[in-house]
Amino acid sequence: MVEEVAGPDAPRGIRTLIHGSTLHGIQFLDESRRHRPTLYYGEGRGLGDVFAGMSAQRRVAAVGLGAGTVAAYGRPGDRIDFFEIDPDVETVARRWFTYLADTQARVRVFPGDGRLSLERAVGGEEGYDLVFVDAFSGDGIPTHLLTAEAVAGYRKRLSGGGLMIFHLSNRYYDLRPVVKAIAGKLGLKGVVKVAGHDPTDGRYRLTTVYVALAAEPGRLAALTERGWIPFGTEDGITASRPWTDDYVNVLVPLAAKIRAGLL
Repeated sequence: MVEEVAGPDAPRGIRTLIHGSTLHGIQFLDESRRHRPTLYYGEGRGLGDVFAGMSAQRRVAAVGLGAGTVAAYGRPGDRIDFFEIDPDVETVARRWFTYLADTQARVRVFPGDGRLSLERAVGGEEGYDLVFVDAFSGDGIPTHLLTAEAVAGYRKRLSGGGLMIFHLSNRYYDLRPVVKAIAGKLGLKGVVKVAGHDPTDGRYRLTTVYVALAAEPGRLAALTERGWIPFGTEDGITASRPWTDDYVNVLVPLAAKIRAGLL
């Protein structure tokens, strides 16, 4: 559902993308701010840190389209490939939001299941500098996108030194233990960032949870310098068994959310 609302800090209004009870995208309607990434994707939320540490001519794969907000980070020479299972989402993103039209990056949208589509993406043979998995903010978790086999598949699509970023903000589940366990199983290094709600920017910058994975710890140094916490005994993340294509237990992240006092 797409809605337009106005507020004291947005007199010309904002446009929102809502599915069920989950807010998936926001865009300012005034010309001066419509290019600004918002919600979970705003600067300082985590994704902004990632793009700030990347060089020019970035190759990005994004599993999950939403309103297309990630495209706001696109620069000349960048390529952003979106993988979206619901064709109606692309229709909405192009008709009601301008992130895809406004971006300076070359953008493509591949229909179909994100995991399968990414595996067979045309033009990704040279590898992506960033694989961004953004499919976990809804009430139902697409668990097949967060198994050890899935993450191993994302890793294969990376260029040398590439990063995997998981957006894990969710009302009911704390998915950090799952990703940490998978990282341990696959021998990957990880860092995590939890950014709280920003009262100075209203509801346009919500509490967000991001995890970054890489094969080499040095690839994560720029993020730790920005306050991301390395995986370890002091990260505050509960222990978990890694999810696989043969084993998933959603009660574990639900219990982790309760223990953290976030539910």
